[in-house]
Amino acid sequence: MRKLLYGMALGVVMALAGNLAIAQSGEAPPPPPGGHWGHGPEDPASMAAHLAKKLSLSTEQQAQVQALLTNQQAQRKSLEANQTITHQQFLAQTRALHQETETKIEALLNDTQKQQFAEMKQHRGPGPGPDGQGPPPPQEQ
Repeated sequence: MRKLLYGMALGVVMALAGNLAIAQSGEAPPPPPGGHWGHGPEDPASMAAHLAKKLSLSTEQQAQVQALLTNQQAQRKSLEANQTITHQQFLAQTRALHQETETKIEALLNDTQKQQFAEMKQHRGPGPGPDGQGPPPPQEQ
């Protein structure tokens, strides 16, 4: 019984030591499959369909929203590939891009849809930010 307890304690210590070594190395964990951190679908068509359902968008509105989201995704990928900006710059530019896209989406909505969209944004909570919950920082040169 003692050997079992010692073995379990040793296992816990080894696991903690391994985690501390990884944490001190400063390496970020690899992104999950799909390349994003679980904040919902990244596919513009899926996101537009989700908004269409939640906000009762017309077919034309859904197509316009999808075009905006596709453009946002392309710009985001460009930011992720940019090796010349710092992580803080990446976060600031990503937030600005997201806000700009939301503003353009709101411009397509009627008053009822705008109210529903505002409620959706209020319930989703804070997004990625400087607290390290965003994607891994771009490699600095």
